[in-house]
Amino acid sequence: MNRKLRRVVMASAALLTAMAQLGAAGDLTAYAYVELTKEAMERKAEGLSQLIAEISSFSGSADAWISREGQLNAGFDGQHEALCANYGVSPEEYLLFYAANEADVESYLDAHPEDRSEIEGLEAQISAALDEFEQLKIDLLELEPLDEEDPLPPGV
Repeated sequence: MNRKLRRVVMASAALLTAMAQLGAAGDLTAYAYVELTKEAMERKAEGLSQLIAEISSFSGSADAWISREGQLNAGFDGQHEALCANYGVSPEEYLLFYAANEADVESYLDAHPEDRSEIEGLEAQISAALDEFEQLKIDLLELEPLDEEDPLPPGV
């Protein structure tokens, strides 16, 4: 078999394998769940970067920021819905999948430590970006940060 034909056959086999792992008719599998999770986390990190960039350069009022943040978050929600739809599920079905299939997902991640590592790296990136964004928002809105041990104001 010549090299070009061999590459086509190998690529076709890889595509068929990936399609089988994604499942028929958009049903999630552990593989598809992990892929969707990685894509969703990458988009979340990008969204937080966008929020940080916008709030860092924002010069309007606190009310104007709250309105702008709402617009951005609505756009991010729409993107997440579209991403889930690409996998044949709703955002709610995606969230419920792990609870119903935790053992399968964890087995998959145990067998694919590079995926687990990527997810953990994205979690750390998101956590750091969220902390930075929250601090910028506190500064912009001139709020007092919540006390971790007593999250509710006195009398509530």
